[in-house]
Amino acid sequence: MERGGGGGRGGDLGQAAAGALAVVLQAVASRPHNVGALVVLKSGDEKQLAGIVTERDFARKILLPGRPSEQTRVADIMTEEDKLITVTSNTNILRAMELMTDEHIRHVPVFDEKVVGMISVGDVVRAIVDQQHQEVKQLKKYITGDYY
Repeated sequence: MERGGGGGRGGDLGQAAAGALAVVLQAVASRPHNVGALVVLKSGDEKQLAGIVTERDFARKILLPGRPSEQTRVADIMTEEDKLITVTSNTNILRAMELMTDEHIRHVPVFDEKVVGMISVGDVVRAIVDQQHQEVKQLKKYITGDYY
């Protein structure tokens, strides 16, 4: 586990990123469908992580208190870089799952000297299920003698 700048798995962030000075309403409106978190990049350096803003942040810090999203900056509601848990693209998927479970988080930025993506708990579950399917397939072949 890395705090403050660590990493993740993935490629081009595209619309799944926002600037720290962006207004929350604009950042949320620009996110792709079914994206539950946005990586927040430092102003002036789009490779450096400033933090992360999630649906949970939006609900707890904008909706519940009735705060105006069109006047609130992303930086005001995001989880800041020094409090973030990140992974690298070399992090084992089981280790990522352990971090997410232990820390009760659903999204983890992937950081390899710059932000390269983000993984979600759904990504982790999908990868583990795929691994288990492959293992079951191999075991069936072994049991039936069809492993050559």
